[in-house]
Amino acid sequence: MRKLVWLLLVTGLALGGCTHFGWVKDGVTQQEASQDTHTCLREAQQRDSGTHANLYGVFTQDAVITDPNQYHVCMAAHGYSWRQMSAAPR
Repeated sequence: MRKLVWLLLVTGLALGGCTHFGWVKDGVTQQEASQDTHTCLREAQQRDSGTHANLYGVFTQDAVITDPNQYHVCMAAHGYSWRQMSAAPR
């Protein structure tokens, strides 16, 4: 009985680890999906530049910050939905 429980637990974890979610829109090509993703990422990104000081001196920092909420809204506005994918993307 212990072996069966262990086997079911390991099998469940293995299958659960294979679940993939992603942005899905029926009827689009891979190129269209890539373009939409790129557009939404560009819209959701902001440049963050600043000068900071600490005990070791003054330094400048440039970074690009992506707002995940804005990205999600953009993808949904383009007709995509976040859902479980049937197979792992390759």
